[in-house]
Amino acid sequence: MSRSIALEVIRARSNLYRLIRQYFELSDVLEVEVPVIGSVGTTDPQIQSFRVCGDVSEAFLQTSPEFFLKRLLAETHCSCFAITKAFRDEERGRRHNPEFSMLEWYRVGYELEAIIQDCVDLVQQCLETEKQVHYETYSSVFEKHLNIDPHRANLADLQHLISRRTSFSGSCDSVTEALQLLLVSEIEPKMEGITILRDFPVEQVALAQTGNDASGQKIAKRFELYLDGVELANGYQELIDPVVQRARFEQDNQLRQKTGKLPQPIDEKLLVAMEKGLPECSGVSIGLDRLLMAKLGLEDIDSVILFPWADA
Repeated sequence: MSRSIALEVIRARSNLYRLIRQYFELSDVLEVEVPVIGSVGTTDPQIQSFRVCGDVSEAFLQTSPEFFLKRLLAETHCSCFAITKAFRDEERGRRHNPEFSMLEWYRVGYELEAIIQDCVDLVQQCLETEKQVHYETYSSVFEKHLNIDPHRANLADLQHLISRRTSFSGSCDSVTEALQLLLVSEIEPKMEGITILRDFPVEQVALAQTGNDASGQKIAKRFELYLDGVELANGYQELIDPVVQRARFEQDNQLRQKTGKLPQPIDEKLLVAMEKGLPECSGVSIGLDRLLMAKLGLEDIDSVILFPWADA
């Protein structure tokens, strides 16, 4: 990276973080710092944590600040945000670096509709330009582009669709994996401007609450924000029930074992905090490197990271 490009990236990132802090300061959302190393990683079968092995004990680089922020929420009941580093032991690519910058925030008392609008407002402010916003459900995009109901599709039909519509020659292990492949290859490239995708299948609930859509279909109260087909943000109306949360952690580990991955320790400290009382809230995480790429009109994540993986 040349000196002039490095200085441009440094200034642009500094300006981006200034805009984020100004946005939250206006509504009294507190900035907090949380650890990047913790005693547990993530049980999510789709995400792999980096292990840090020391002389005394094993630890993990955090894949997001979520669990620490929720422990703070349970203690303070105050809306908060963090700008931090996150780490995922995953493939490298144009939009992926194992170490990346993340913004995550939580609004106490917000339901899904409110946090979606909050996210749109923040992204518009950060881009410093008005983008057209499209609101879609998970069902609407699959019905529009692939003529299927993603909530009722079976793996065999999805696999047949994948073989007809994509160049993928392998087989998917689950309906969730097949839907994700179709979303990435057949739907995301058709998105323009800001697209809000909400009401995910319950199999993709993660740490969100569940509910019913207007047709009575059970869905996850979860959304993603895309900018010109690139996923920038992932948000939930947060699950606050510790019993259900423990069951989901255990289910994650069962899925990990089923796919040949090691089960991961459950975050008991988070569950204790939730038992104490996590307030009704919604939260969002945004990949800041991708947001900076969009702001600068760049296509490769290495172009906005001063020391990308190959040079670290």
